[in-house]
Amino acid sequence: MSLEQILFLHLSAVQLEEICAIPSDRTAPPVLPPFFMAQQQRVVVQAADPRTMSAADRARLDSASVANDARLEAAWAERAAKFAQTYLKLVMSIPDRRGLRLTPHDDEIYQQFRAIFPTMNVQALSDADMKSPAAKDQWRPFLLTWEHKVKDFNMGTLLRVDSRRGYSQTNTVIAPRAQFYAVEVARLREGHNEAIQDDSDI
Repeated sequence: MSLEQILFLHLSAVQLEEICAIPSDRTAPPVLPPFFMAQQQRVVVQAADPRTMSAADRARLDSASVANDARLEAAWAERAAKFAQTYLKLVMSIPDRRGLRLTPHDDEIYQQFRAIFPTMNVQALSDADMKSPAAKDQWRPFLLTWEHKVKDFNMGTLLRVDSRRGYSQTNTVIAPRAQFYAVEVARLREGHNEAIQDDSDI
């Protein structure tokens, strides 16, 4: 999967807030990760009354905003692809994958995940598991539990739909990092990552 395809996947996916319904009405503004901040070029715009701005000034402001958004999206796509590649290489290089730990909180993540989703088939995820209204109501409190424990807990992360395959456009969804850890820790513990056919195209 090319960077452009990952970016397309990101842009065409439902927003993470809609997927997991993480509240966005917090008083503090969202903080971009340092990687994103390093990639973003600062655009300084002098405050002005939109009613007094010329059409050319408004167009210039709009194009600057679009350019910044594009740079942020490209930076996210590159970071997400590298994370996915590194994870899959790590998993495939370890003979005893059941013992692999992804975070210092794997035991707690797994216990809480299986307490909330005891019958979820993590070998092959479905839309109902991730996006249905009922699933969102269950995922929301689970994800917020890890807000201060898991680094980048709500960072968009590429997640394989079928654990037996690699990352491809048809086998990849975007999930918050804490959701990725929940599913992948369960896959490791339950032996669903033992036979991966790496057909990745990223």
